[in-house]
Amino acid sequence: MFQDRRKSIQMLTILSLLTALHIILSRFFAFNAWNIRIGFAIIPSAVCALLYGTLPTVALATASDILGFMLQPSGTYFPGFTLSSALCGASLGFFLHDCKKGPLLLRALAAIFINRILITLFVNTLWISILYGSPYRGVLLTRIWQVAILVPFHFFIIMSLGGVKHLHFLKRQLTT
Repeated sequence: MFQDRRKSIQMLTILSLLTALHIILSRFFAFNAWNIRIGFAIIPSAVCALLYGTLPTVALATASDILGFMLQPSGTYFPGFTLSSALCGASLGFFLHDCKKGPLLLRALAAIFINRILITLFVNTLWISILYGSPYRGVLLTRIWQVAILVPFHFFIIMSLGGVKHLHFLKRQLTT
């Protein structure tokens, strides 16, 4: 019982640190324009997904979105973006956590396709269109550039993190 409690405290501590890092990287070290955000928040999300899987990554993404907005509000709070963050966390956790699902290359491509193409490009564009009353097609055309930049960048980050031996060592230490 003590061992389980210690593991859950370790996990909670690491999730808290990753959430704080996610907020810092997404809110303070990112390029933000009206409908475009380009940053490094994929790093703590991918680390969480690789280490812990779907539910912790959903918790990290949701908490980061809500707490990040509270710390640095940018416009009106819209729960659709929190839903999008949770869905992105779910896809990262689902595809990146279990190496038995296939090679990291295919899993990374699937996660990036869902996150950047389906959620960031189409769903978040819908949220922006609803929130600001802008035409969906016009907003979509401006956001294609963001996705074109983020897809190879996120692929590189995920592939780099997946091959880091220290991350695998940390995962073994935390699960034993």
